[in-house]
Amino acid sequence: MLDPTHEGRSSPTNRGKLVREALMCQKVPAPPANVNFTAVQDTASTVHPTARERLAIHQENPVCAGCHAITDPIGLSMENYDAIGAYRQKENGAMIDASGKLEGQSYHDLLSLGPILHDNPDIPACLVQRTYEYGVGRQASSGEEAWLGYAAQAFARDQYRYGALIKRIAMSKSFQTVSADVVAAK
Repeated sequence: MLDPTHEGRSSPTNRGKLVREALMCQKVPAPPANVNFTAVQDTASTVHPTARERLAIHQENPVCAGCHAITDPIGLSMENYDAIGAYRQKENGAMIDASGKLEGQSYHDLLSLGPILHDNPDIPACLVQRTYEYGVGRQASSGEEAWLGYAAQAFARDQYRYGALIKRIAMSKSFQTVSADVVAAK
């Protein structure tokens, strides 16, 4: 994955990207090579004292805006927690605004984002995929999408009991089969 901080400070973009990729299985593209990070990295700015205000600069650039629109709101919900997790209400003397929207649902901070993530169908489907990939020791292939869909539906029917999911994966043919790629890698 990635480091959710930069030089000992929080990074809403990296935090949001981590949630999207690790918990929702959504790929977030890397930034363009020529991105100017100067304003975002100026954490002592009196013009843009908070991360939200500094990141708004990226929203003005159409090349950057698309990815920042999906990562920053989630990451900004965590801004009340600094790089080491200490709670804070202000950054550079300015109040932190941790509010945002995820798929049309508003939240005012990380705690109120929790129930929205809880009810998001991408989360259990991603948990199924991540557990499967861990179990079989490789990334899932496109040919396994139907089985992963079946497993996600079964996980829901099993009332999201993780033990039942692990058993289903362990009983799958993929788990019991060693592929040529795995043997060749050893």
